[in-house]
Amino acid sequence: MKKTLFLALIVILFASCGAEQTKQDLLQGTWVSTEDSNSKLIIKDNQLFYSYYDQVDEPGAFILADECVEEKTQNNPNGSYIIVFLEDVSDCYSISKLDSENLEIIFLARGNTLVYKKQTN
Repeated sequence: MKKTLFLALIVILFASCGAEQTKQDLLQGTWVSTEDSNSKLIIKDNQLFYSYYDQVDEPGAFILADECVEEKTQNNPNGSYIIVFLEDVSDCYSISKLDSENLEIIFLARGNTLVYKKQTN
């Protein structure tokens, strides 16, 4: 009985030691717009690709940050803002919802909300 209890405790300890996913981890993958299924965001590592009708634009590097200020902004894997650096411009989005299946961001330059579902295949 004691041995069984000890083994159960060890299993529980190891199961709870799993690292919690960061926002950067959750963002990885392909996100499909709920308004237009041809519009997608593809996020791989620290690169963000815009795709429309399977035509993929050049990637932009992105970071997650605590505020939308480019200067001296450091990456925070759990930041509330996505800053995408394109050729000569940067875009900033506020993350209003993010989980393993849903992404809702606000494009701050226009104030419009973009809603995505994670592509599963």
